[in-house]
Amino acid sequence: MKDLTMTEMMTKEDVTAMILSAKKQAGLTWEEIADKIGMSPVWTHSAAMGMNAFPAEKAKLMVSVMGLPQEAESVMAESPTKIWEQAVPTDPCIYRFYEIVGVYGPTLKTLIQEKFGDGIMSAIDFDMTVTRVENPKGDRVKVEMSGKYLGYNSWCPVPRCPHSVMRMLFKRFAWLKMPGTRATPTKWPWPIPPTPAGAIVPNSLMAATRSALF
Repeated sequence: MKDLTMTEMMTKEDVTAMILSAKKQAGLTWEEIADKIGMSPVWTHSAAMGMNAFPAEKAKLMVSVMGLPQEAESVMAESPTKIWEQAVPTDPCIYRFYEIVGVYGPTLKTLIQEKFGDGIMSAIDFDMTVTRVENPKGDRVKVEMSGKYLGYNSWCPVPRCPHSVMRMLFKRFAWLKMPGTRATPTKWPWPIPPTPAGAIVPNSLMAATRSALF
């Protein structure tokens, strides 16, 4: 870990190195550290690695638990720039997850979209647990992920999009109720009867739609 002078800014990489050093010296596990600050082990490790921002109160606790300098508190609370190695991972444990996504990614996508529609599972509104499951044939690793479903939006140009008609309806509403006027401009191919004073034309939403599109 590099020595920081007074003129150097502490970075998330610096804080990560401090946390790892303190963890090693204290002989703590990530579950023990997470328990001390009241957070999930998965989230705690991710934040310690600089991939998530600590809430202010958790950053303060982490400084106390790990014996970090006070300056580390504000650094841990900063929003991170999430970057990672873009090459295929070579660490066997990490690569196995890369392989799982490669083999089962299209299957997961298909099943998610069959059940929910066209969208994705959020990795922001998200949680994950890793547990050990005893098995007579060899203990198993159980990874559970839960993310909010986020559907893709769809839209069309304004103002011709039918979805934007309701925004225009308010502007046209008074005009639709004027006595002796037609509900649409005369260029519309079929006539609509004049409306008497105070009345609303039949099917006024369609009339407004026709009016809004021309």
